[in-house]
Amino acid sequence: SRTVFFAKSFRNLDSLVEDSLAPIKHAESAESPTSHDEVVESLMPQSDLLHSDWDTGMFSPSCYAAVDHEHRWVLLAIRGTFHSSDALTDACADECEFLDGYAHAGMCAAAWNMIKEQLPKLALALHRNPGYELVTTGHSMGGGVAALFTMLLHSDDADVEKAAIAGISEGFDPEADGDFDLEAILAAVRRSQCYTIASPSLVSLNLSLGCEDYITSAICGKDIVPRLSIDNVKNLVDQLVGAAPLKRTINAFKKVGEAITGAGNGEVDLDRSTNDFELRNHSSSSFMVPPGRVVHLRHLNSERGPVSELRHPTAFTQIHLSPRMFLDHFPTIYTSVLHRLCKAEGMSEEEK
Repeated sequence: SRTVFFAKSFRNLDSLVEDSLAPIKHAESAESPTSHDEVVESLMPQSDLLHSDWDTGMFSPSCYAAVDHEHRWVLLAIRGTFHSSDALTDACADECEFLDGYAHAGMCAAAWNMIKEQLPKLALALHRNPGYELVTTGHSMGGGVAALFTMLLHSDDADVEKAAIAGISEGFDPEADGDFDLEAILAAVRRSQCYTIASPSLVSLNLSLGCEDYITSAICGKDIVPRLSIDNVKNLVDQLVGAAPLKRTINAFKKVGEAITGAGNGEVDLDRSTNDFELRNHSSSSFMVPPGRVVHLRHLNSERGPVSELRHPTAFTQIHLSPRMFLDHFPTIYTSVLHRLCKAEGMSEEEK
């Protein structure tokens, strides 16, 4: 069934979310490892940590690279917004030209930095682990950067290929490494897969549809971040304060407050009697959607358990005000839902 398929597709993402959250969860535990690297190594006992960078900067989110021998992966995991410098990357939200479309400017810059800093290490790891696949992942902003990074890997861009070759050349040890097959390594780079968690709306529709074969995005319930873009925020503001009289505007804001605090019925149904249908220009440079094949994790609190549904990227171009809009973005929520999906399908701990 479709649920089985997506449960299997995401069977390892829950542990990847745990990895990215680990330094926060264990920071005050007396029995926890003393460094971020030790936390990652303790959670991935069958993996070799290649490199980590926990010092964030503008357009340079925290990340680590590892070799996962259990799944035969060379893995790059990118953390989401955590420091003020990450917030500055988020705030550079104007669209810029990217490949054959448009994308979030701040995350594009971060993706190119990842090409420069991380791809050489990943390419060398692929050389030293023949037959392994390159996999990228991340939560929130990290997921968006991972998606753009993977799109660059599939683009046949000369600068991307140069970065991969540089990594092999600089780290190559003739005695230890022997001969290397450059074409095989570059082919592995171009076959890379990306799994994002709570990625924002950051690419134009044509780019999103064009990467469905190698990027999968998971979106939980009412999570607001995958629905965030400049256009979507403007659209929400227009709904709230458009041509409505002052009294209707005040009532609209009251409904928003009730929805966020949970004082009302949990949802906002704005009076749009004069504008029941909205036409959006899907080819506009500012029209942004989540990347790739999108899986919506729904009915999170149902007694029957959550379900996974394949959705079109344009299903997330409107912000829904709800008490869960922020809660559903937490990595722990994604972890819990993915565990429950795996359990519902009778998957063993090893399969997860």
